[in-house]
Amino acid sequence: MPGTGLTHCPTHRSGCTAVQSGIGFALAESYLSAGFNVVGNGRSQERLQDAAAKLGNPDSFLAVAGDIAVAGTSQRLFSEAIGRFGKAEILVNNAGVFIAKPTTSYTTDDFDKLIDTNLRGFFYPTQAAATHMIGNGGGHIVNVTAVVGIQPNANVPATLSALVKGGINRSRRHRQRPDFEDKSIPNKKGSALAEPSIFIPWRRDGDSNPG
Repeated sequence: MPGTGLTHCPTHRSGCTAVQSGIGFALAESYLSAGFNVVGNGRSQERLQDAAAKLGNPDSFLAVAGDIAVAGTSQRLFSEAIGRFGKAEILVNNAGVFIAKPTTSYTTDDFDKLIDTNLRGFFYPTQAAATHMIGNGGGHIVNVTAVVGIQPNANVPATLSALVKGGINRSRRHRQRPDFEDKSIPNKKGSALAEPSIFIPWRRDGDSNPG
């Protein structure tokens, strides 16, 4: 899901990820093949159903449709994941929108899309995961970020995208510093993965990562 959580069951482990296609679908496929349960999220119920059919493991896969930019979606994701699989141990934030434009060409709609998916879609699932993990002795939160947030590219003007993804990168470092560590989550692991741009088919028209 654009916020995903891996859970422990009495017999095997479970996981959740955005699964409609792309990164999320590949994650779901890998976790299922490794014996995990998966909770998948996406905006479109129809596309989620198509993904579920392709994954072909109905006993271990739960699809939860909803906009990850809405706080209630994250609450529902974790509620349904816990109700089905017991508890959530891993959250993978892999939803994202990339809009490459000169600074003077960004619109208010571009700004809202980036904030909704890349920032709200990161914070709300993380908050829901942390709240759950505090009561369960720990957990893992993985954020899929972007190369542009680490290393600018003169051929890809993307000030707003870099601003948001760079902030997520810094938040990871903030949480990992011993003097700033968030001690509310025992045994937590925090990491950020920057996507190699040559492998990710993101368009420049503001299309979201379908995973």
